[in-house]
Amino acid sequence: MEKKWNYIGVFLNPESQKELLNAVNIPADWKPYAHHMTCIFNSNGDPDDNIFNYYKPLFGMDYALEIDAIGISDRAIAGRVC
Repeated sequence: MEKKWNYIGVFLNPESQKELLNAVNIPADWKPYAHHMTCIFNSNGDPDDNIFNYYKPLFGMDYALEIDAIGISDRAIAGRVC
């Protein structure tokens, strides 16, 4: 059976999530999502073993992320990770 995946990301620990949420003003009627940084997005969920297998050895490792810019639209707030 082929594996399907939508994205590969770095997942934030609770302390990092709290720090991130405290760094920006999120509108009261928005639901915050501050649990990961997307590295690769696979919009159709099709398996791509080349990409998945390339990143698989990095799964489970710890990373330090630094946000160097914030982007804001009427639908989302996102940090640019450098």
